Amino acid sequence: PGFLVSIGCTPVPVGAFTTGYNSIIPEQCPPGTYQPEMGQSSCIGASPGFYVEGSGNSEQTPCPSGTFSQATLALSADQCIYTDPGNFSLPGSATQTPCPEGEFQPLSGQSACIPASIGHYVDSSGSDHEDPCEAGTYQPGIGNSTCLLADRGHFVGEQGSAVQEKCPSGTTTANILSTSPDQCITAPGFFVNSSSERLPCPPGTYQPEMGQSSCIGASPGFYVEGSGNSEQT
Repeated sequence: PGFLVSIGCTPVPVGAFTTGYNSIIPEQCPPGTYQPEMGQSSCIGASPGFYVEGSGNSEQTPCPSGTFSQATLALSADQCIYTDPGNFSLPGSATQTPCPEGEFQPLSGQSACIPASIGHYVDSSGSDHEDPCEAGTYQPGIGNSTCLLADRGHFVGEQGSAVQEKCPSGTTTANILSTSPDQCITAPGFFVNSSSERLPCPPGTYQPEMGQSSCIGASPGFYVEGSGNSEQT
């Protein structure tokens, strides 16, 4: 099979086939099938993610990016389905691919996902949106699946922040994840005087605790050199 009878035998051209010996006229591959080689007795069905429009084709055509098709023997691009939000596809895809963590896609029919912007995150795959970092957290980079926690001595007061803010000099926070400068209290090595001024402990004194109104004098056998110390030597 695969040869025509005339004075001699001629291989069947690409995009066509014959059904048996002594064939006179080749048959074109029907829609949904193709044949890239000469002298063949059958055609090949379009693969998932591809289609073959019309007759006599020597190759299949991939579904465009942003679409996919699970069908075999597809006849046209109309059988290629747009990807859903939260997904994407490349040319010739049999399935849609979920956006990975750290990326999202709000639209259908897309060829790529969007990295989460600064101050935002995407913590699951297949997402159609990004979320802002909560107060007390921040994110300076793009394409992330989590936010960073505000360090001790810092705070983040608003959602969607790209940076953390440092407490005023001489203050710190009792914990991480602080959300307000009101949570910044007097740091070890400092005290608050009767005029509500925040001052470093003077030489010869120290203060190991936060939020104190006085400093502690060096004990016998110890000394404190310089100001702003949190311990004696």
